[in-house]
Amino acid sequence: MRFTFGPIPSYARPHCTMQIFSIRVADLEDSLRWPLQVHGLVAARDTSDHNRNFLFNRTRDNCQVLTQQDPYLLLTGPSRAIVIIDPITIEFQLKVKSKTDPEEDEMLAFRIFNYPRPTLPHM
Repeated sequence: MRFTFGPIPSYARPHCTMQIFSIRVADLEDSLRWPLQVHGLVAARDTSDHNRNFLFNRTRDNCQVLTQQDPYLLLTGPSRAIVIIDPITIEFQLKVKSKTDPEEDEMLAFRIFNYPRPTLPHM
């Protein structure tokens, strides 16, 4: 929430936002096998402040276990609305925890997607 105290600035107006309900691990590389102990981040960046707005953020010591029957990441965010003014960048940096050495953790996803700004009606 913004502008909840004091006068509302003249430039403040409603914007369209994006809501992400789930993220599913769909395909595995040949070297990976279920269950997976997943750590890393999924974050969105928009024009509001260009900082990471975390959707999923777990350390190696706090992995989420994914199974073939339940391959969905437990979303921990976002911490604020993802505003659709300009294109949105969604960043994936996910690893699978190895049983022994952190250096042997295998990359599950390392990608950046640009979600284009849809054509929206003027408000």
